[in-house]
Amino acid sequence: MPIVLDRVRTVSRGQEIAVDGQLYSPWSAGIKIDQDVKPPPGVLAELSRELGKPLAEFGRNTGSDVIKMTTEFQGDEAQAVYFQAVERIDAKFTLKCSEGDRSITGNVSTWDVSSNSFGTADCLKPLAANPENPVVRVAAIERCPKGSALAQSVHEVKP
Repeated sequence: MPIVLDRVRTVSRGQEIAVDGQLYSPWSAGIKIDQDVKPPPGVLAELSRELGKPLAEFGRNTGSDVIKMTTEFQGDEAQAVYFQAVERIDAKFTLKCSEGDRSITGNVSTWDVSSNSFGTADCLKPLAANPENPVVRVAAIERCPKGSALAQSVHEVKP
């Protein structure tokens, strides 16, 4: 899952947060064929139909999906970490050719363009008081101070 994580910062009610997060580790949607042949048309469209998800076109870069924003913080004091992520999709495929027994195999790398999720995690609050998003756990581990409520609640062992 490509992720943008901003730096942690202390904010107070009414303070504006200008997001300056690191970009996704940029990568492009693409196709790799195991044989020395031209990529067959329709592979991405077929995968999109099969998954029921709109997929990024080949050549599109994840950096183009980063949302830059400024927001006014409404809560009490927080140690805020902005996060953003998309669902990466890597799929192997095999296409049977209509003539003979020849097959074309390869790999598609793309992402679900409708999966772009973003929000703010608060290091001062435990996991249960933060947005329900798997990226909050990553923000807690990567950005929150080790002794913060969020970092501690993520590391707690559940019975």
